[in-house]
Amino acid sequence: MAKYKVILHFSDGDVEDDNYGEFYSSKAEAESAGQEGLHDTQTGAEILNLSNPGDNPYDPQDFDQAWYEVVKVK
Repeated sequence: MAKYKVILHFSDGDVEDDNYGEFYSSKAEAESAGQEGLHDTQTGAEILNLSNPGDNPYDPQDFDQAWYEVVKVK
């Protein structure tokens, strides 16, 4: 049975492996996790900016070019 993982890509060149050793059993499940991962990352950046904008600048346009990749691993 195939397994899938999600890799998040950000406009500044950062790449984050979303799985931390866990894999998804379907491509649809991985797609959902990728969408959620991008949303959660943007929400976290907004919250950090609200708590300390000097140390945590936030520009929503930084997430315009963010995307996720679903990779078949097994």
